[in-house]
Amino acid sequence: MELVLEQFTECHIEPIGVVIVWENKENNENFLGCLFTKPDLHSKGIGTQIWKLIEETYPNTCREYVDLGSYQAHYYSKGEGETVFVFITGSGTPCAYTDFYGLQKQLSKYGQTITFDHAGSGWSKTTKEPRKIANLVEELSILIDKVVGEKKVVLVCHSLGSLEAIGYAQKYPERMSGMIFLDSGTPQFYSTDSELKAIVMNRGFACIRAIGLNRLLTGIGVYLPLYGENVRHSKLEGEVRTIDQAMYYRFVGNTKTLDTVRWMNENAKTILRGPSLGELPILVLSSDSGKEWKAV
Repeated sequence: MELVLEQFTECHIEPIGVVIVWENKENNENFLGCLFTKPDLHSKGIGTQIWKLIEETYPNTCREYVDLGSYQAHYYSKGEGETVFVFITGSGTPCAYTDFYGLQKQLSKYGQTITFDHAGSGWSKTTKEPRKIANLVEELSILIDKVVGEKKVVLVCHSLGSLEAIGYAQKYPERMSGMIFLDSGTPQFYSTDSELKAIVMNRGFACIRAIGLNRLLTGIGVYLPLYGENVRHSKLEGEVRTIDQAMYYRFVGNTKTLDTVRWMNENAKTILRGPSLGELPILVLSSDSGKEWKAV
């Protein structure tokens, strides 16, 4: 159900935002797809009032947040057991829940799986803290401690998320069971990769979002960046696909991603100065192309 929020004035009714709640009448478990209000109405308690209304109308709506100190992080946990997989997105991922949906669904058969949105993406709040590696690792540590407890974890990282995963493993080796790299870059690569190129790409996506071109392209089935996104999106189920599209419209090329890529070289150099991962079990999955990689 989609609700348009309105504020009444003497002369007219002015829309102030949108709420999307996915209602599952079969099991009475609902999911908050989107809660958006106009920027000039932020920090005025309106969001809290809206959420209270949602809770009253749809009492079983899913919303799981954890306080990381620097921001409120949204996470989604599926499955249970002693084996715990924690997924870490790369830079620019609009929504971790939809990005890892297929993999999380499969791995939840073997243990607990957790996805979370980085600051300023998905359903997570934003933060003023710089995206340097020390902050990312500390935030990840708090999330794991609060959600997982004392169980060891397998970190599943994609792209630039590899730096965050390695940084955590360096600082907390006793918490690690293993690590899986999904088409991730090495610290050596990220220490010299062009930040300017990544910044230009981010601003390009932001421009495309601002003028509405991303909506036009997705209308004909084209998702940016082109490599992999069309394949991944096409494999999503109906409502999850709609959420993925909404998050893409809202967050592609966002400013918090810009902050992350600006720290890319320095973060990678910090990792390279850190200790070795020793005998930690590591699985690397990477390919330029091919049917086998598309199947993954």
